[in-house]
Amino acid sequence: MPDAAQNENNTWYTNFYVWLIIVLPLCAVAASLTTVYIAVKNPPQMAVDSYSNIEGFTAIRDRQDARAAELGLTADLKIDDSTDGAAAAVEIVLKTEQPMVAPQHLELQVIHSTLSEQDATTTLHEQAGRYRGVVELPGGSYTLHVTDPEGEWRLSTRIEGRLDRPLLLTARIPADNTNASDNVKR
Repeated sequence: MPDAAQNENNTWYTNFYVWLIIVLPLCAVAASLTTVYIAVKNPPQMAVDSYSNIEGFTAIRDRQDARAAELGLTADLKIDDSTDGAAAAVEIVLKTEQPMVAPQHLELQVIHSTLSEQDATTTLHEQAGRYRGVVELPGGSYTLHVTDPEGEWRLSTRIEGRLDRPLLLTARIPADNTNASDNVKR
């Protein structure tokens, strides 16, 4: 009889090792389902909607940069984000080596490095030779693009963190990409 009593106390569901073997795979299944749920709810953001348009965007950007360099454009940029809200006052003074008609307003694009929902665009209006406006600046790293209303030229710079001093924007000289594939080491 002692064997029957011992067998009753030693059923499978009272054995620790059986539950250990059952729980570990169940934890892995739960973790994988949680990972799938997070991935579905937070899809990656596309930097560009259509990758086939990148070449066209690059050509436009290079043309704008070349035109700004040809005009000898520079700009003094001041950002005052010491106000109580998220918005910052922006002031730009354009300087040029070539004669040109100053536009009545400029377009300022703020492009966050990783979060497209923090991108912003604003119009800076000319007041006594200075272009002024207000824009919401994201935290962290972002790029500023200043263009004329027709999109003929552009000045741009990259900013890391807060801008606590005036900044000089200059034209980027586009690289000649005609033989870029020849320079690739294989």
